[in-house]
Amino acid sequence: MIDIDLKSLKQMNSDELNRLSEDIRRELIAVTLKNGGHLASNLGVVELTLALHYVFDSPTDKIVFDVGHQTYIHKILSGRAKEFNSIRTQNGLSGFSNHDESVHDLFTTGHSSASISAALGLARARDIKGEKYNVVAVIGDGALGGGMALEAINDLGYKKCRMIIVLNQNDMSIAQNVGALSEHLTMLRTTRPYADFKKGLTRILNAIPLIGKPLYKLLERIKNSIRYMIMGETLFERLGIKYLGPINGHDIPALIKILERTKQEEGPVLVHIATKKGKGYAPAENNPEKYHGVSPDSQHKEDSESFSLAMGEELVRLARQNNKICAITAGMPLGTGLQHFAELFPSRFYDVGIAEQHALTLGAGLAAGGMRPFVAIYSTFLQRGLDQIFHDICLQGLPVVILEDRSGLAGEDGQAHQGIYDLGFLRGMPKLSIMAPRNIQALKYMMELALKRDAPSVIRYPKGCDLKIDVSEPMLPYKWQYIQKSESTVTLIAFGSMLSQAVKASEILKEQKILISIIDACFIKPIDTHCLSEIKERSTLLIIEDNVCAGGLFEAVSGYMEEEGRNVKVAGMNLSDAVIPHASISQQREMFKISAQDIAAKIISILH
Repeated sequence: MIDIDLKSLKQMNSDELNRLSEDIRRELIAVTLKNGGHLASNLGVVELTLALHYVFDSPTDKIVFDVGHQTYIHKILSGRAKEFNSIRTQNGLSGFSNHDESVHDLFTTGHSSASISAALGLARARDIKGEKYNVVAVIGDGALGGGMALEAINDLGYKKCRMIIVLNQNDMSIAQNVGALSEHLTMLRTTRPYADFKKGLTRILNAIPLIGKPLYKLLERIKNSIRYMIMGETLFERLGIKYLGPINGHDIPALIKILERTKQEEGPVLVHIATKKGKGYAPAENNPEKYHGVSPDSQHKEDSESFSLAMGEELVRLARQNNKICAITAGMPLGTGLQHFAELFPSRFYDVGIAEQHALTLGAGLAAGGMRPFVAIYSTFLQRGLDQIFHDICLQGLPVVILEDRSGLAGEDGQAHQGIYDLGFLRGMPKLSIMAPRNIQALKYMMELALKRDAPSVIRYPKGCDLKIDVSEPMLPYKWQYIQKSESTVTLIAFGSMLSQAVKASEILKEQKILISIIDACFIKPIDTHCLSEIKERSTLLIIEDNVCAGGLFEAVSGYMEEEGRNVKVAGMNLSDAVIPHASISQQREMFKISAQDIAAKIISILH
């Protein structure tokens, strides 16, 4: 365990800081491989985080980390070193910035591209109140390509405000960065005329006796002028933000020097640093995308078939038969299962970077142009494109298929990554169908069905592996299926991953000689009114879902039964609008009373 505090940190010399960085890396690797979490991104910012806390005085100075997944070192340094072993476990430290956890986590984060907007608001609040402190936004080059980050830079450069942006370029967000802005940053980092000139001049001057080093120090003071002569203005300078860099992000003295300088600036300043994602751990350096996020003890686990991988392979099969099929991802080709598609059909694959809104409207444009786009996005990030789903896709009834990955509870990723809100904003969308496969066979059926449909569709599926629930009867379009049928007056209705809990609850009840029926509501919109019309009078429907109550299936079914005047009791087991903390998915189900044991107990109470 590392024993460090911010006061002690500021007393360290360069050698001590470098030794501390090595100790922190060892701790990061050991704990993250055990608990799971974001490894490669944290390994890349060890020196940067040390320099930030060496120069600035948190929490008086405000440091906002974009996304917040790279704050493990920040947590260690800001009084949470003794708790670090608990990260991403129930009642332990969050894997992201969390303002409820520490005064040093000023802004709760989890999604990308928000840090500059938040920091600019903090800086303007400071100025209005006449206070004196520094505000720093730490953002990666992948997140900088997000629309909100660029909107904030546009505002900041026009109505200038004293704040600091630290831009960490590691050429990765989750996957390899894409886009013109990424190319511009790489140009700044690697332009040969400036790099060669600087390297050659350093070598020549340091070789001159007596006067060489003083001359080099003088030229260091005017190196920005030299850079302007060779490279011209950067994009940021043209937008009104002073640019400093690029700086080696693993050189602690250089980082401290440049960050100290930023405190003297009167207006907005951007410090461009270059780091290596996964630094210090060879597997992560060699495969930073794989080690961006790791599962507990993932180095000992075999890859198994998941919904994501199965979706990707099925899309490849369909694309071989239909040359109109295109695939779109927002910076996550590996996580969404599209990597194989990208390799086989590069002209029909679009990785737009961390830009969900653009991804969705790009899909709308492709559909309007006669193509059949499939857009793969995690559920938690889909909510960022709400207007695009309504205005650009559904309003026009365009045949865009949204592959909504990681629906339902998010487990250890915690409060910002829950996939439990989508039905609340999707069910009201015009012309949209919503499907939820129980297994990979159903997923493939739904992808073919959506492809045949001349209107928008969403297919939502959870993280993880195939649910081993099979039904002998074939699936029919927009028809629910009985998983099991009995003469009981209680029928469970579930979909997706909650079907496994329904089946487990049924097994618990069988031990007490209680039989129930279970329906797979695999088509959430439109609901299967024919199936519901066959439910017997004076019986009970129990709707279970890992979704918030508002806008969910319980509301849809209870509303239909009330409209029809049916004498059927409809009860629901779902999630409240409370913030759901990080824990395992099974622990989260227990916390919110939707586990198999809770379902069985609810049915017993209904029957008695």
